[in-house]
Amino acid sequence: MTTINLRIDEATRRLLEEQAATNGLSISEYVRNLINEAVVPLRSEVDPDKSGDEPSPEHFEFFERKVLSMLHRIMARVMSDDDRQHDAASGDGEPSDQYRLAEVLERGFTAEYWYEAAAFSRELSPRNCRRVNDILEMFRVAGVSIQRLEEDGTPVDRRLREVLTFRGFDHNRPLELQMSMYLTHMVEDGRWEEVGDLLEQTRGNSHSPMLETYDRMVSEYRAIKKNKDRVPTSSYLLSADELQRIAHAWVHPSNRGRA
Repeated sequence: MTTINLRIDEATRRLLEEQAATNGLSISEYVRNLINEAVVPLRSEVDPDKSGDEPSPEHFEFFERKVLSMLHRIMARVMSDDDRQHDAASGDGEPSDQYRLAEVLERGFTAEYWYEAAAFSRELSPRNCRRVNDILEMFRVAGVSIQRLEEDGTPVDRRLREVLTFRGFDHNRPLELQMSMYLTHMVEDGRWEEVGDLLEQTRGNSHSPMLETYDRMVSEYRAIKKNKDRVPTSSYLLSADELQRIAHAWVHPSNRGRA
């Protein structure tokens, strides 16, 4: 392993120490993970961005108010009796609801603008969308690797199999819930079909925070992939030892002495 000397100012060092401690890592481990994220050609770029419901707008420009008002009035006029039951369930409501929303915009009742953001979530950033895909890719490769090892006569420990099985995201955490909704969208779109059974059984709800654990595992997977990419003939499948390395990352560093 190569050593790199890096000069940083004291304020940056303090921030690194705080962030490393928050993740239960030494500064060296934390910086090494950040470097791996930057240089290894996986899709993920970890981004703890904001999530949850879209905040209520406090102001619309005149043109925006005009357009939204017209759209609400058009919606009210095109809603048929056959559609109203469906529209009410989907949040569109009755034609009278659409007319009232148009009035809110036309009269400039800013305290009521929150209706325009109702049922909207904040955007899940492209980086966090890729983050979900990276997690799923890691579990897919791990699953195929376990299957190949067993076909070749290498037994795989039950606990290892459990740890390397995707469990979903915690629906009590806004970012994880939004990631779960994105996962459901992709499965319905024909992607990552191997987790379809999980979504049917639990809606993809892990009922406990998982994202930090997945991040540690993906970081280890990324490091393994980096070494594999150096060998042109190397298989993308993981060896038993490599699977153990990823599974080891499941346990928080502060608890590994007791695991």
